[in-house]
Amino acid sequence: MLSFTKIKVLSIYLILILTIFFASLNLKNNNLMNKKVNLGLDLQGGSYILLEIDTDPLVNQKLQTKVILIKKLLNKNEINFKDFIISEDKISLIIEKKSKKNLKTFFLNNRTI
Repeated sequence: MLSFTKIKVLSIYLILILTIFFASLNLKNNNLMNKKVNLGLDLQGGSYILLEIDTDPLVNQKLQTKVILIKKLLNKNEINFKDFIISEDKISLIIEKKSKKNLKTFFLNNRTI
């Protein structure tokens, strides 16, 4: 048979009485605590979230991925360039005078209609 000390039995009864007391506060006719619960904006349905995406780093990353492809394509077609600059939203370069003919033939041959 289980044997409990008097302190354990008293603590069990105390916990039982407290839970019954707090459970009885939820009844409608109980006027002991007439406090209104303040709901936050999210529970009232009054919160709005506006998300904005900063696309500048994405554009810069996409330009960085195209740089290697452009350089390989220019080198493959023997088009010499200098001052390859990547700015905020564009790639710029200077084609040497010797390679302008190669560039012209490259674009005329690869033009799609």
